Amino acid sequence: MLIRVGAALLALAACGPAATAAPKAAVFPFDMVFQTSEEDFFVGPPKVAPEEEVRLSRARQEIEDRIRASGQYEMLDIAPVAGDIASAAPLNKCNGCEMDFARKLGADILYLGVVEKASATILNMRIIVVDVAKGEPVKDVQAVVQGNTDDAWLGVTRWLTKNRLLVSSEGAKP
Repeated sequence: MLIRVGAALLALAACGPAATAAPKAAVFPFDMVFQTSEEDFFVGPPKVAPEEEVRLSRARQEIEDRIRASGQYEMLDIAPVAGDIASAAPLNKCNGCEMDFARKLGADILYLGVVEKASATILNMRIIVVDVAKGEPVKDVQAVVQGNTDDAWLGVTRWLTKNRLLVSSEGAKP
């Protein structure tokens, strides 16, 4: 009997401490917002250019890929709510619908991105990280994109992820 107990204890010790599951995170599609002017009344509101649509998608994917690679979160596939997201877009104006989508996915953390277009070449990328259970932002980071190009967007996306999103509140990288 003593040998069995000892063997069981050795087996448990060999397994190491119980691993805790990483929080589940969802990165939702980015929205673009424009500064409005009187001219918009006459010519209509500005629209997202096709190349900007691609950049918005790439920025979202880049952030998701980098967060996944960090190992800090289990990344969730947003495909099950893609239709709901498309119907509610833009998410920055849907009065909290993103929280319902995140809960439907089982997310603990939600990433929302907004790119504010001030001019043809000056934009501001903002990423809000929300604790889904509390319904409160835990981080709100932003940086200016100088140049409306693929390289400029990618550079700012990578910089924000490395220097703002994947650092603890104390400033030390995890």
